[in-house]
Formats: sequence, structure tokens, C-alpha cells
Amino acid sequence: MAMLEDFHELRDKVEKGGYFRPNPIFYVFIVAHILFFDLLGWWTMRTFGTGWLSYVTAAVFLATAQVGWLCVELQVTYVGSFLN
Repeated sequence: MAMLEDFHELRDKVEKGGYFRPNPIFYVFIVAHILFFDLLGWWTMRTFGTGWLSYVTAAVFLATAQVGWLCVELQVTYVGSFLN
């Protein structure tokens, strides 16, 4: 029971410190990161043609964009809370 109380106390401290509040700048940088790697993949295909190496390189750039991680971040945190 004491351990549970310790976790509640820790959570209260962390909430008061603002660690659970989403930062809009973080999401701006994530979207910029995604757009940069998408454009890099497009540029690779445009510059080097449609060979297999260009496809693989562009695929790596697009996979690096990590769009899935943005979706996870949007689901885990309460993004709408800073809009209100």
C-alpha cells in the first residue's frame, strides 16, 4: 500500500511540474521532420531517376519520417488540451 501511495505522490509532483502538458512546438518539429524527409525522398527520385537504388533510398527516407510515431504521440498525449 505504501508503494501505491508513493506512485500517487510521484504522479502529483510530475503533474504539478507540467510534464504531462503537451508542447505545441514539439508537434511543429515532428511535422517539419516528416515533411523534410518526404521532400528528400521526392528529391532523390526526381534527381536520380527510377532505378532500384533510388527506390530503396527514397523508401529509407520515407520510413525515416516516422509518421507512425506522430500518430502514437497524438494518441498518447492530450493534444487538444493546449487548444482549449
